[in-house]
Amino acid sequence: MKYIIMPLLVATFLQAQDVKSSITTTYESLDFTNSIQKDDGERYSLGAMVSKDNSTYRLTLERTITNTKKPPLKENLLVSKLYAKYSHKFDNGVTINLNHLNVLNDNIAPTSHAKTYGAGIGYFFDKNNFINFTQYYTDFRKFNVYQSDLKYMHKIYFDSIMLKITTIAKYMKLDDYKNNSFSKNADKDYLTAGIKLHAHYKDYHFGVGAYFGDRVFSVMKDGFKLQHHAMEFKKTYMAGIGKNISNFIVSLRYIYQEATELPMQNKDVKINNTVLSVKYKF
Repeated sequence: MKYIIMPLLVATFLQAQDVKSSITTTYESLDFTNSIQKDDGERYSLGAMVSKDNSTYRLTLERTITNTKKPPLKENLLVSKLYAKYSHKFDNGVTINLNHLNVLNDNIAPTSHAKTYGAGIGYFFDKNNFINFTQYYTDFRKFNVYQSDLKYMHKIYFDSIMLKITTIAKYMKLDDYKNNSFSKNADKDYLTAGIKLHAHYKDYHFGVGAYFGDRVFSVMKDGFKLQHHAMEFKKTYMAGIGKNISNFIVSLRYIYQEATELPMQNKDVKINNTVLSVKYKF
């Protein structure tokens, strides 16, 4: 229960200190095709964001329930994760960010209680150009993953339309992964690239994105997603739309992914995700 109310408490406390705050609730449906282990599932999350002066604090609790195929698995997957991030922008355009991810519980996978630590530095060349490098370290019980992220963002304006282009490169290196059946079929190194386009027109938001190149056990979404199950992702495509309604932002996204289940080398797994989120700014 304490993890459920933590995001709300953070936002409420810091709002009292005259800061900008928001709370986001998210529902996500998951559907697996050609998977040996998984059928479908649902994911819920509750997050809070607060900004005071040049510092921003973010906290998100996530709960996923995945219906599994029995056998080979004995029960459904129940996973809880906690994400936290602190960032600060200095007057000279330099930024820093600190990330922490915690798998609070996973009732089946050996990655339960895994922890990720991240630290990054960025720079605003001007208000329309930004670059960031973040180094992550994920401590699983039987192996570790080192991940390096390089991101570059550029904004372009066309009258009342703002277009933001983000390019991303991710490099992952696994350590001691051959010592267990969960991760032994992975490769030692992975390199993947991504691109995202986000358009903002009046009260509407539109976005598309894609990742190319294999990845596994990777940190995504600027530190707010950890793909901790033994799935080697091949392709990712996404599209979304959102609208500002008073103090609310309502958005709908669709994500399509292709992957291989590593322990049994089951290829051609397809994952379809539909995500509905509502953000309230105050």
